Amino acid sequence: MSWLRSIASAILGSDDASAQPGSDLLCVEGALFLDRPDAIRGGHQCIFPHATLALRRGEVPHSFYLVVTRTVDEDEQEFSDSDKGDDSDDDDDLAAIGNERAFVLSTSMRFHTGECADEGLATVRWIEGDGAGSPDDIYEFALPGSRTSPTFKLLRESVLQCLYERTFQRSHENASEAELDALLWVPTSKSGGKSSKGKGKPKAAAAAAAAAAPAPRKQAPSNPTTPTRPAAPSSKNTPRAGSPTPRSDAPQKAAAAAAAAPPSPSKTKPSSTSSATVIEPPVVSLRGLLPRPPAMPESMDLALELDAELFVYEVSSGEFCIVEKNCTIQLWADRVKGAAAGAWVAVEAASGALVCQPLTTSMNHVFWPENLAFIWNLYYSVAPKKPMTKRGGAAAAAASDCMQCLSLAVELGSDSEFKQFRRAFTEIHIQATLEASLKAMSLDDTDMDYIEQQAGQLGGAAKPTNRDRFAALSDDEDSDDNSDKDSDEDEDEEDDLPDHVVDDDDVNSDADDDKNATNSVLTTTRDRAYVVRGGSIGVFGFDNRGHVKFETQVKKVRFNREPVRANKVLLLDNEASMVLSDPRDASKLYKLDLATETVVDEWNIGHKVRDMSAALKSAESASGGDATFLGVSDRSVFRVDPRLAGGTVVDSGHEYTYSKSMDICSVATSSGGQVAVGSNKGELRLFSNVGKRATTALVGASEPIAHLDVSMDGHYVLATAVSSLLLYDVALVTAKGVETTAFTSRMPAKGRPPATRLTLRPEHLAKLSSGANGMVKFKPAKFNVSPNGETSLVTSTGPYVISWLLKDVLDGRVNRYTVKQFAETVADDQFRFGDDGRIVVALPNDVTSVARSQLKRVARL
Repeated sequence: MSWLRSIASAILGSDDASAQPGSDLLCVEGALFLDRPDAIRGGHQCIFPHATLALRRGEVPHSFYLVVTRTVDEDEQEFSDSDKGDDSDDDDDLAAIGNERAFVLSTSMRFHTGECADEGLATVRWIEGDGAGSPDDIYEFALPGSRTSPTFKLLRESVLQCLYERTFQRSHENASEAELDALLWVPTSKSGGKSSKGKGKPKAAAAAAAAAAPAPRKQAPSNPTTPTRPAAPSSKNTPRAGSPTPRSDAPQKAAAAAAAAPPSPSKTKPSSTSSATVIEPPVVSLRGLLPRPPAMPESMDLALELDAELFVYEVSSGEFCIVEKNCTIQLWADRVKGAAAGAWVAVEAASGALVCQPLTTSMNHVFWPENLAFIWNLYYSVAPKKPMTKRGGAAAAAASDCMQCLSLAVELGSDSEFKQFRRAFTEIHIQATLEASLKAMSLDDTDMDYIEQQAGQLGGAAKPTNRDRFAALSDDEDSDDNSDKDSDEDEDEEDDLPDHVVDDDDVNSDADDDKNATNSVLTTTRDRAYVVRGGSIGVFGFDNRGHVKFETQVKKVRFNREPVRANKVLLLDNEASMVLSDPRDASKLYKLDLATETVVDEWNIGHKVRDMSAALKSAESASGGDATFLGVSDRSVFRVDPRLAGGTVVDSGHEYTYSKSMDICSVATSSGGQVAVGSNKGELRLFSNVGKRATTALVGASEPIAHLDVSMDGHYVLATAVSSLLLYDVALVTAKGVETTAFTSRMPAKGRPPATRLTLRPEHLAKLSSGANGMVKFKPAKFNVSPNGETSLVTSTGPYVISWLLKDVLDGRVNRYTVKQFAETVADDQFRFGDDGRIVVALPNDVTSVARSQLKRVARL
């Protein structure tokens, strides 16, 4: 079979047109039948007497379709039009199938093979998986040849290779023959099926038996105490541990014995290799989804170890499935310098390490108290397949590694153990990500209680049913009412297309002397969108439907013949000018006159400016409601007034400087002039105005706060960290019943403002992240600006624009976000000023806008 596998691999791994999304990898001819036991005509019907079966590549990496297309000649068409029977119900059902039908290739479709009893024709069979159709309806495609024909063998091998890629989200090249065969569904034989009425067609009795047989679902059992434990292979001839194994009833007793055996976790550091106990192979193993764990540094010491059960999110089934019942989850920290010098999390079973990874901001972890569960993401690199030339040789250029993502979960044994793990993980994680000890950050138990509250948590969802303990993860997203239906039908089809592409006709590639420059920073007004591209600034307008249109370009932004390459911009003077900050000399700011397209002034600030904000946020103008603006350095918050004379523009009367570096990096204001300041230490400080000591200081983020936005009324502060957003509700009522905010009044000792953590759910990341999409790294999140108040917020990560409704967040429905995927990584995005229905998006070489209604739930992508 090696030659057959080579041919099938060549088909899937080709670098020509057949490797493009939407292309057909393989196409065979035959006839399509449908086994429908309850049909009026009988259990077996011929749908397409002449048809082609194609294996088609999907748009998403490692996704494929089985596509059946009817082929009709003129004589058959005449006969079809004139031959109308009385079985109108079945005719209507079959007419709904149309002339082409596509089936998503996954393990839930129960792909298996069969044979025509009368004529010996080979067949392939499946159901419509993922719950899209009835499990009793079996589609059967008959090929012109026996099961020994090369065409049938090639089709079977190719489908199994595609199933492997879909199931394990990686190339099939290293898959063994046993691993591929394990993906072939084996129906359970039952008697009493209906007999076939069609001569020379596959027997309906076998189809009915296959339909009645339970699908071997790889999922967590309903009872927490009864899941079976995957075991190691019994010999070198069986599939290796961690690989999918052929489904059979033989090893049930061995699996039950393995489940009853107590775990023997090691107290030493997990190793990437282990000596497993010799046990019969399990019925199903999901360890093949887990990458080989890396070696942990020798300087790590065990800080905590608790018994747990390990689950992995399987993309093909859309469920968390159990990997190992008897295992332990461990936290490790540096033995000398503590967690500030590094920390790791590991999951270990009796057979060895299953998971081992450092604690980072990209873990995107959440806690689920209702089910004593901890869920997180594991990223790992996979070497890409070597591209093949048309002659079969390897291409000269080697591609970079692809980043893959898994969503993992552990369930603890008791509420006390869950709370113990949650506190320990929170303390170790914040030290590891901020690279400082709790003592250095002056964090006591009260502070840790508050930080623990801000950590990701799934709550408010219905109690899981006995189908799957982790199934309720999707309840918050999918059980919403009709008020949040997609409104794509109200939008023109062209809304899905880029409004404008920045090409050579619009942008002079030599304008900034950098042909490799890409779009980086975006800011909008009611009528314009400005996009920084290297040393130039593109100016775009909007048509009467909100679509972006190119207008002009400010070329070669210079001052005294020196180019200015801005990484931060701020509109000023009623949107007539723009303040530019060049990171090559952050102590200077430049004023660009938008009317003359020239830099007219340079200001020496005396501080290295890390961020800027309008002094007063305004719903009428993107430049704010004042001629001044604010800036921050690592230890100062100050007001800049360009009208001041004497060579300085920093207003000394409106400046507050700390005695030591606070690592301040972000600033934002409200319409009343209240100021929010964030730091790389995860600290948030609220000022009633510039020049006074902070009224409120909070440590709620376990990672740097890279960007801030404040609502017009000052009731909400939106903080952007690397892997999450934090929405602070800072409105409060004093003891005298006066309504105020934490900007102007000190918070009670036990009344710190609550924060809601927003991020992508780990299982969604496992679905969305593939290849170059990489880890989560949120771009600055912003509210929409409206005289009627904020209603939405938007951010992006990788090629995805993500938006939440503010009402949903305040009501606790943090998982009801919507997403729009683009072909490239999003450089920057924000709502069009004054419009919460239109989002302007800057891609590396495109500028476009998209209606918020075009964003979809992840399940509908």
